[in-house]
Amino acid sequence: MIAGPSTRGVKLPALALVLALVQAAACGGEAKTPEVAAQAFVEAAQRGNTAQLLPLLESAAANRLQTAAERASHHVGGRRTIAPHEMLQIADVDPMLRIARVEVVESSESTARVRLYGSQEQTAELSLVFEDDAWRVQIPTPTPLANTP
Repeated sequence: MIAGPSTRGVKLPALALVLALVQAAACGGEAKTPEVAAQAFVEAAQRGNTAQLLPLLESAAANRLQTAAERASHHVGGRRTIAPHEMLQIADVDPMLRIARVEVVESSESTARVRLYGSQEQTAELSLVFEDDAWRVQIPTPTPLANTP
């Protein structure tokens, strides 16, 4: 699960996004500002629309999802082609949560940190990178599971 700061025990939906890489990555990826990208990410997560989330992710995450989808397709014997966005799982999303404000807390030409404020005083931060002429959300790389005997 993507972890991040929250207040009053409530987390923003963007923090509920879970990469399901262990089990097998709406604006078309053209967010011109970090605020727009962060808000689009949260809104797509609220709708449960993994297809809209995928182009909002940094290329490293999208590449990991592509690799995982290819592996998953191979595991089902090629009976079905699994799309990268199908490797995303969204959990614990409050569809009624409303973002009240989005602000950039840190920014350079290639990276940004955005803080989102919910209408019930929740807060969360997303890290973004500027790639291919658009801002994209960074997703932490999952820690590999240790091989246990």
